[in-house]
Amino acid sequence: MARRTIDLGEFVHDEKLANAALSPGHLLERLSTDKVQKHSTEGGYWNYTVAKEQALGPTAGDLSKAGSVDDAYAANELVPIKVAQPNSRLALLLKAGVNYAIGDKLISDGAGRVKKLTAVSSGVTVKQVVGECLEAVALSASGSVDTLGMVQIY
Repeated sequence: MARRTIDLGEFVHDEKLANAALSPGHLLERLSTDKVQKHSTEGGYWNYTVAKEQALGPTAGDLSKAGSVDDAYAANELVPIKVAQPNSRLALLLKAGVNYAIGDKLISDGAGRVKKLTAVSSGVTVKQVVGECLEAVALSASGSVDTLGMVQIY
C-alpha cells in the first residue's frame, strides 16, 4: 500500500537539523550538537522520535511543494520530527531481508530501521521493543528494499 504520511494519531511535533542523510520513517536519536541521526543501537533504548515527511513547501502553507515519504533529507537539512506516544501507529522503515507478519515484535536494527525481535544479532541484549507489526510485509525476496510498514508503538 502506498504511504502518504508517516503518522496516524496525535503526536508532539519538533524540527531538528539532520546530522547525515535520512528518510521519513527512520527512528531517530538526538546528538549533543542538537542535530538528529538514525537510531544507532540495535535493540537499544529509543526516545520515540521518527523522521516525518515535509508537510509544507518553502513558504508556510504552500502545499504545492510539500514532500512525500519518498523524499530523503540531506545532512544539515531541517527534518520534521514526530514524537510518538505509546499505542500510536507509525509507518516505520522495515529492514529488508525477511518477511514480517502481523503481530511480529520489532526492535531497532541500529541503522534507523526496525527489524524482527527474533532477528536480533548474537551478543546483543535487547533493552526496548519498539512495537509490533500491524500488517504483513514480504521483504525476503532477492532485491527487496527497506519498506514502510505500519507499526503500533509500545
